[in-house]
Amino acid sequence: MPQRSGLISQLGRMCPRFHVYQAPGTPLCISFPNLMAIRKTIILFFLFTLLSSQNHCSVAQKWVKAGYWYSGSDFPISDINSALFTHLICAFANVNSSTYELSIPSNYEQSFSIFTGIVKRKNPSIVTLLSIWDGQADTYKSILGEAVNSSVLSSMLAQSSYRKSFIESSELCWMSGGLLLTPSQETQPCPS
Repeated sequence: MPQRSGLISQLGRMCPRFHVYQAPGTPLCISFPNLMAIRKTIILFFLFTLLSSQNHCSVAQKWVKAGYWYSGSDFPISDINSALFTHLICAFANVNSSTYELSIPSNYEQSFSIFTGIVKRKNPSIVTLLSIWDGQADTYKSILGEAVNSSVLSSMLAQSSYRKSFIESSELCWMSGGLLLTPSQETQPCPS
């Protein structure tokens, strides 16, 4: 083998595993034995990455799309496009400040009882939830972190007997696709 020139000798020191081939009268040919293996590894890596990312993207991610309907609004339940949502929240059930039981105001009782049935016509898999209000106008301030007087909900949480009363009154039952609270003087009891 002819003596290596400056560039080739530097390359030889950096990569001792390369091979130099030069037949008389032909250009210099340098071969890296592991180059093909490295190329194949890189190609396989990118192919694997591409396929695994496509597989990952094909897995559906479930997002919660919630809507809110206030029973005191003039917006009819039948006009709610429930196909746009995964969850719909119906507002409001009230907390009695002395008994800590939940109740639905009697003037909204019918709306609450038909709410789930109507929204499930357009979207049978929708989840309906009940929003609870403590009846105090300062509730929004406490949500925003502003100082307010102790609310009915915080008083209820402070004592176990109040919590028990709240939980027992908040047992929801399913009747004809509607939400009903039981037992309460302002709502119908669930049939047995």
